[in-house]
Amino acid sequence: MGVVFLILLLLFMPMRFGIRYEKTAALEKIHVYVSVFGILIRIPIHNKEERGTKNTDKDKGKLLERSGQELTFASFKEHVDAFGEVFEVSKNELKNMLSFARKHLSCKEVDFNIRFGLDDAAKTGIATGAVWTSGTFLLKLIDTLIGIKKIKMNVYPDFNEKKFEIYLKTILIMQPIHFIMIVNQIHDTIKYIKTKIN
Repeated sequence: MGVVFLILLLLFMPMRFGIRYEKTAALEKIHVYVSVFGILIRIPIHNKEERGTKNTDKDKGKLLERSGQELTFASFKEHVDAFGEVFEVSKNELKNMLSFARKHLSCKEVDFNIRFGLDDAAKTGIATGAVWTSGTFLLKLIDTLIGIKKIKMNVYPDFNEKKFEIYLKTILIMQPIHFIMIVNQIHDTIKYIKTKIN
């Protein structure tokens, strides 16, 4: 009986969740952090790292080529167009998911940083404005839908080399039962998007 009560308490007691996502040419990491009774628990969700690579321009070029991240202005535009297509086919599902999230979670902080460089300095400059505009719009949209208490965004263009690096950190406060339901909704939405696009 005591164990059942403890499980129910943990499921319905508001907790702090943190999500950190990092992606560079050398690694991709996703960690979820849960604070339970003041104890911080880190849960690695995805951890992919290239080992034994030297930090030289030659090695970076090979790494970008091997990982399929040879970034050009055309490929950047393709990513933007793909994002628009995903939003168009799933906007109703996303609206329902975000409506549920707004009722059951509080977003304390979002910290988003992106470093990138294209194949041309002028194109990098143009893309920087597009990234700022798109990122600001997306964060404001999320803020309108679920509310974000603290927003931090930085864009770091690199005019000397091709690169694409992302760092994202969010801190959420919600009941674990609602976290599980939201994760399940995200999973179902991703499956729906795949069936519509493919």
